[in-house]
Amino acid sequence: MRLTTRPATLPKGDWGKLLVLAGSERFAGSAVLTSLGALRTGLDLVVTASPERAANAVLAAAPDAVTIPLAGSEFDHKHFEDVGYFKGYPVAIGSGLTTEPSARKFLKTVLQKFDGPFVIDADALTIIADERGDDWYLDKPVVLTPNREEFEALAGIEGADPVKTVGKVAQDYRAVVLVKGETDVIGDGETIVEVEGGSEFLAKAGTGDVLTGVVGALLARDVPPLDAAKIGAELVKEAGERAGKDKGPSLLASDIPNYLDLRKLS
Repeated sequence: MRLTTRPATLPKGDWGKLLVLAGSERFAGSAVLTSLGALRTGLDLVVTASPERAANAVLAAAPDAVTIPLAGSEFDHKHFEDVGYFKGYPVAIGSGLTTEPSARKFLKTVLQKFDGPFVIDADALTIIADERGDDWYLDKPVVLTPNREEFEALAGIEGADPVKTVGKVAQDYRAVVLVKGETDVIGDGETIVEVEGGSEFLAKAGTGDVLTGVVGALLARDVPPLDAAKIGAELVKEAGERAGKDKGPSLLASDIPNYLDLRKLS
């Protein structure tokens, strides 16, 4: 995988395109952090479609992203018409989505009608766990990125041990599962990988949104799902270590994208 060396003759757009579906009126920052994570992982094009307040926040914070403002305060099934043009793009979805009925319908439509691959986070994981057994994404390439609470919901087991159960959850949901924590645990039903490191100051709201953007960007570069989850976790933890040394307890999730550097993994 050539993640840091770009052929000089490669046209703009051929080094990866990603659609970010994130944010809401209440959680506008989620769309910003996911978009910045994807952009700083080196993609040529990040398209972010969000309810208007979130889209405007992305435009202000990350003008490199193409923004599509959607009417209303959260995603709605009717918004599929606004984003259907991008059905061939890899998708990062879920951060700040909300779990309102309208968002649930939108999520299911995207997962079933878009080609994938997908990285799915946050509210989208809650929705999928709530409606377990439904055929959400029809065996397309998927990475799920739950925190410990979301992982317990997916597993249906309170206090589920990620190391012992991530393989079963991956099989049940036909996906690679990246469980975020002090040590990230990643499984695909056969292989289990643990990623250590990072900073204690990474345990803040928004860090997972950045990771979603990073993993989405790697999927958009045709990195296989298990590798995308592992490399994404390593990138964010390594960035967190350097940011933590500079910022200490003042570290914010919004600092992390500026410390992302694929060259550190070369």
